[in-house]
Amino acid sequence: MERIDLSLEPREVQLRFEEVGFDARQARLLADVISQREQQGATKDDVAGLKDDVGLLKNDVAGLKDDVAGLKDDVGLLKNDVAGLKNDVAGLKDDVAGLKIDMAAVNGRIDGLTLALEGLRQEVRERIDSLRHEFFGRLEAVEGRLGGRIAALNGQLVLIKWFLGLLLAATIPIMLALLRIAFA
Repeated sequence: MERIDLSLEPREVQLRFEEVGFDARQARLLADVISQREQQGATKDDVAGLKDDVGLLKNDVAGLKDDVAGLKDDVGLLKNDVAGLKNDVAGLKDDVAGLKIDMAAVNGRIDGLTLALEGLRQEVRERIDSLRHEFFGRLEAVEGRLGGRIAALNGQLVLIKWFLGLLLAATIPIMLALLRIAFA
């Protein structure tokens, strides 16, 4: 008996069975049985492969469960960190609000000091102008008095010069007479 290649398509297997002496019905049934056996074998192989895949998936799922547990722990820590950060932010907001109030008060003080300083500057300018006018007024008065006194002194000097000149003119003949008497 000739060997039939069972890896052929079911219709070809049926024709081969008919060629070796099986009637068409028997050949079809044998081809169907072989095809189903091959399918079962393939299915068993597929099931065994799927079992292996399921085993691998179970291992992967177990690993993922561990990863998820770790992530949950990390998330828990992050929720605690976030809560701490929220508290820090709330504290910083309070600090900023306090600083804004302090800044407004400082700005108010600066504005007040600026106004006071400008007032003092104006007052100093006015005092300097007043002192300048007073100084120049007094200087002019002193110059006037000194000018009058100098003029009077110049007049008196002129009189003294004249008087000394007359006195000298009057005393020269007397001195000459005295010198004559002394050396005579």
